[in-house]
Amino acid sequence: MFGVNVDPLNPAGAPTVDQLSHIGCRWVRLVSRPGVEQYVTDIQAGGLMVLAVVARESNGYVFGGPDVWQFGNEPDVTSEASWTMSASEYAANFNFYQATYPQLIWIAAGLASGQTSYWQQVALQGLNNVTGFAVHPYAKTAPQARTLLQAYQRITPNLPCWATEWNRPAEEIPAFASMLRQTVAMSCWFCWSDGMVPGFGLTDSISRQLNAAS
Repeated sequence: MFGVNVDPLNPAGAPTVDQLSHIGCRWVRLVSRPGVEQYVTDIQAGGLMVLAVVARESNGYVFGGPDVWQFGNEPDVTSEASWTMSASEYAANFNFYQATYPQLIWIAAGLASGQTSYWQQVALQGLNNVTGFAVHPYAKTAPQARTLLQAYQRITPNLPCWATEWNRPAEEIPAFASMLRQTVAMSCWFCWSDGMVPGFGLTDSISRQLNAAS
């Protein structure tokens, strides 16, 4: 299933249901923050699903509504978008949130380092009632990304793997999207527009490729 990363608090990052459906999108992924609730309601009323992320900028904010929750973002790297944690810190924090909100469906954070040892260490710590995990296969060709995703999957073969962020040039999208359909449970393009992150947004060409591949 195909989704896209959005930002309801940014006018350039808040597509309508019609805009999302036009490119074959069935999910949105967004950071949990006060003010996104009505957008979530509107998206779900239009028949799409919502993945909400408890990221660093969430400041712990969790609310009812989203279909699936993801704890943390790129904890295995240090960047502006990351909520960096050691493997033991990540496991402890995931389990705290899962215990605090046991009624919610939780998946693990998108991992971006490409170093499977981090996920191996998290898995050894144990994540309570986790229903999946995610990888962000940036800067990879389709064959390289498949190899990486499969390496992560071998660590926790009973958990579905999600690709909650990915981005490739338009000409690479058909092969990459086909690989993702065969390899992961759900994938989310990053991101809706250049108004969210310059150089990463959808263009007409990319939108056509994603729609054809959905």
